Amino acid sequence: MIILSFPRSGRTWLIRMLANYLSYYNANKHFSKVGKDLLMAPLTDINNIIPSSFVIGYHNILLEELEIIQHKYNMNTVYLLRDPRDCLTSLYYYNTTYYQNRAIRRVFRKLKYNFDMKYFIRSNLREWRKHVDDYLHLSDKTIKYEDLNVDCYGTLYNLLKDEVSEIDRSKLRDVVEENKFDNITSRKKGEENKKNFYRKGIIGDWYNHFNQPKYKNIIKDEVGSYLIEHGYENDINW
Repeated sequence: MIILSFPRSGRTWLIRMLANYLSYYNANKHFSKVGKDLLMAPLTDINNIIPSSFVIGYHNILLEELEIIQHKYNMNTVYLLRDPRDCLTSLYYYNTTYYQNRAIRRVFRKLKYNFDMKYFIRSNLREWRKHVDDYLHLSDKTIKYEDLNVDCYGTLYNLLKDEVSEIDRSKLRDVVEENKFDNITSRKKGEENKKNFYRKGIIGDWYNHFNQPKYKNIIKDEVGSYLIEHGYENDINW
């Protein structure tokens, strides 16, 4: 199974739950290099590893490479969608407080203090929009981070129906429980730790950071129609 998502959309969380339930190899740590190289290799070089039993994720992959992997192994592809405004919020804190590269941290902290946030918003929303345009139509299914957050069991159940012949409901419940925000972080959902990969774990945190008109107007300009199309807003007047 292939999981595609824009950064900070919950991909790591989803891959871990799927790999745990399916007893598949979690290739998430190798998604950018090792996993892709393995899948692109001739079948005779696989050495008894069955690629169809991988859960592998990409933020970006060449479209021709994705299509080769899809058709070569008949792997289902899932697009994980998240409200781009929450992606922005998570990206900002990821780069300013979590990310380990000091040079990048300095750049983003300079953004913070110089208040060049408009460029940050516009550039990342354009990348989000391109990501959706490039990959969404190549996916067999689309699920939302928000649905995983609200009804994780039901969302995973619906996703797995086409992957396995029969779903072990008890095992799936155990997997969901083990991977709850509280159990992963030892914090309640909403309790923030800016230096943790799982920072806050809530929906709609963008409202606390980008709700000012000067930011909202940029967001509406860049992805306003996408927010409506994908059910994040009913109209442009939010």
